[in-house]
Amino acid sequence: MNRKKNGDGHTYPFRNGFRTIIKVRGISVSATGKTEAEAKRKAKEKVKRSERLNWGATTQHANTTLGKFMTWWLKTTTAMKLQRPRIVDTNNWPTYRSSRS
Repeated sequence: MNRKKNGDGHTYPFRNGFRTIIKVRGISVSATGKTEAEAKRKAKEKVKRSERLNWGATTQHANTTLGKFMTWWLKTTTAMKLQRPRIVDTNNWPTYRSSRS
């Protein structure tokens, strides 16, 4: 009897098909399908999707290069730092005198 590879999960008969459960970093991901292969494929796709979401990478930005990211990061972070601080002129503030003077 051969051992399964890591990430294959556990597949068993379920209703009119099969269910596969894969546990990754303590989180269980399950999927059902009409065949064992379909259930495994769907579960592995869910794992890949959830890993992308957990790391913040989306399919929209999956092809972003390090250079593009660094350019964007420099523009956004330095733009906030380069804003001039607001100077408040305290000479124009009204003065209040105490009635006990």
